[in-house]
Amino acid sequence: MKGDAKNWSMVKQPVFLLKLNYWEDRYSRGGTSGEGSIGKEREWKWKIIRRYLPIVESVVDVGCGDLSFWAGHDCKDYVGIDLSETVIKRNKSLRPKWRFIISSSDKFITGLKKECVFCFDLLFHLMNEDSFVKTLNNLCIYSSKYVFIHTWKHNPFSRQNALRRFLRKAAFTDFKYLILPSKTDKTYQYYRLLENYYNIFERNNFALLNEHENPNGIGCMYVFGKIKEYDDLNT
Repeated sequence: MKGDAKNWSMVKQPVFLLKLNYWEDRYSRGGTSGEGSIGKEREWKWKIIRRYLPIVESVVDVGCGDLSFWAGHDCKDYVGIDLSETVIKRNKSLRPKWRFIISSSDKFITGLKKECVFCFDLLFHLMNEDSFVKTLNNLCIYSSKYVFIHTWKHNPFSRQNALRRFLRKAAFTDFKYLILPSKTDKTYQYYRLLENYYNIFERNNFALLNEHENPNGIGCMYVFGKIKEYDDLNT
């Protein structure tokens, strides 16, 4: 469920991060996919998904991460995509009946089509604009009915949100955005408002069904549906 770190050559990086694949390094050192895949965050996301799909039987999970999100859940026809060879190897052991592909999110995989596509907490890790746009196109092409995307709706690097976090944990990384608000940490996170890219979904014959704002005040679950499945919405 995490991000795509393959475009770092397109972005000026600190010396110690040059030529380093963030996620491969993280997983190889025993790291996890993060808080978005566990606990209350996971419960909230599954609650939203069940409003549309009481049973998830056919899914492409783009940026599948370490499968923490799937704890306690199963899927009859599952394909997980992640760029980390380490985490894909682990996933194959955990879920031997599922299919896994080592790939970046912007690389199109021919012949891949399932009822729904999940893309959770990945988009804000795409530093390169071209990679971001290609990823959105792929999400649409892989789906025959639903696309579920969880990403940032509000800029975590804005002065207002940095202040909220700073008052809660007094971290220097938040303090610097009080002085110089930004759209990126210039390392592996970049804020883009998904609403500005709705035309990509429209071109792929998808309509926005709903936006479910995350109680954390930053994220949002965007749910898109294939227009042919919802002709009644336009009548």
